[in-house]
Amino acid sequence: MPIASPSVRPSAAIVALALVAGGCKPADPTPAPPAAPPAAASAVDPKAAARDIGPVTARIETTRGPIVVRLEPNRCPILTTNFCFLARRGYWDGRPWEGLSRVVRQCGPSEPTYALPREFVPGLYFDRGGMLSLTKTTSGYDAKANGTRFFITVKEQDRWNLDYPIFGTVTSGLEVALALSQGDSVRTVTVEGDVDRLLGLFPDRIADWEAHLSGAKAWTPGATPPRTPDMAGP
Repeated sequence: MPIASPSVRPSAAIVALALVAGGCKPADPTPAPPAAPPAAASAVDPKAAARDIGPVTARIETTRGPIVVRLEPNRCPILTTNFCFLARRGYWDGRPWEGLSRVVRQCGPSEPTYALPREFVPGLYFDRGGMLSLTKTTSGYDAKANGTRFFITVKEQDRWNLDYPIFGTVTSGLEVALALSQGDSVRTVTVEGDVDRLLGLFPDRIADWEAHLSGAKAWTPGATPPRTPDMAGP
């Protein structure tokens, strides 16, 4: 009885040669899935992005003398970035101090130029003078921050807690802020520390702010007039 010869499995090379000879090409290997697109800048948590940013300080030279402020790049990254951007741009240079009251000294246009998120820091309150903050775009508690008008308190004002966002604390020159009066102005605002790295985190936001300042984008007023601390009263 004849013995059946064992089956021989052709090698992959032989199969490929046979396909080519017959006018067929071997199938391409399964393509790798496309890489996931990078997360949009707006989707990145600003506090997580700025977690490793080093200290940043601001020196506000006034006609009465200097005021030095420790900013909050880790806990208020957007507000601090905005302040540094405007300072580098010379935005407040030569502007008068306004809205002078028993509580605040303000600088910048009262009409909003653009809006920012209000970043609140647990434990950072208006329980003493020397708080650096931004005004608001409207009077509502859900209003945005007015990106171009800041103020410094010269005494406590607890009723502003969780309403106006604090993003800096005066470390020297509070007596200068207290002495400011009508007719005084800002000479220059300079920022020092890990500023370049901070600004490099949010190029899209900075481009948007620049577009508003240049007039390429217009501010759309809210339903109610802007409300600033001097309007709120002492």
